[in-house]
Amino acid sequence: MKVTANSKVTDRSTLIERIKICRTLIFIGYALFLLYFYSAWVDQGYGSQDIAILLVKVLPLLLFLPGLIRKNSKAHVWLGVVLLVYALKAIVDFVDEPFSFINMFQVGSLLLLFTSIILYLRWNGKLHKLEADEK
Repeated sequence: MKVTANSKVTDRSTLIERIKICRTLIFIGYALFLLYFYSAWVDQGYGSQDIAILLVKVLPLLLFLPGLIRKNSKAHVWLGVVLLVYALKAIVDFVDEPFSFINMFQVGSLLLLFTSIILYLRWNGKLHKLEADEK
């Protein structure tokens, strides 16, 4: 199927392929964002108090993992909402030290994860609508 800028994607196989790519990018972005927290924790040094702070930062993200694995759309939506809170902190950190690799890594992984979630939700919704129209 030829897709132009003005045409709508209604081909089922194209939507399924895009959804698979988005799911892969979601888990890559998710892993990279968790890796950011680990690298920031290692950079600051190890300690028992630091583990508690690390868990407070990471636990909200880990709550959505089962829903992501089960392809639950609501889990994707709520993870996107929670990521906006993390994005506020990431932008403040990036403005504070704009050329820090760790801050660029944090913003980049957040952008990858959030954009992949939004595209997954859009194309998955189109696929469900297409399947409902076929019935």
